[in-house]
Amino acid sequence: MSEKALNVKESKYLDNLQYSFTAEELAEKAQIMSEQSTLKAELEDQKKAVMSDFKAQIDKCDADLNLAAKHYRDKWMMKNVTCIKRMNYDNGMVEFIRTDTDEIYKSRKMEGDELNIPLPTDDTDVNPVQ
Repeated sequence: MSEKALNVKESKYLDNLQYSFTAEELAEKAQIMSEQSTLKAELEDQKKAVMSDFKAQIDKCDADLNLAAKHYRDKWMMKNVTCIKRMNYDNGMVEFIRTDTDEIYKSRKMEGDELNIPLPTDDTDVNPVQ
């Protein structure tokens, strides 16, 4: 293109063509790939940790939900309740009383040495047998 022909018209435009990188540009691309690869690995590790934490929270929520649903469906659950064992010497029965409802939930006849009325001592029950 040293000489211009008289009947020729030229104009500049952009076209998408293959471009070969220089050694310096390739070194820059290698640096970017290295940094991005490391960053991606770190982000994947963070994602796993966060997902693991959320999974644990979701699993706990599921367990709580299932337990509440079971209690709602069954309308009862097993629970430690403070009880009183009453030795009723008048009728010869042993009575087991719930302190939360004052209900006698179980009773049976006294057996063997249970029939003997204990002698009073300094540390006997508040309600001594009369």
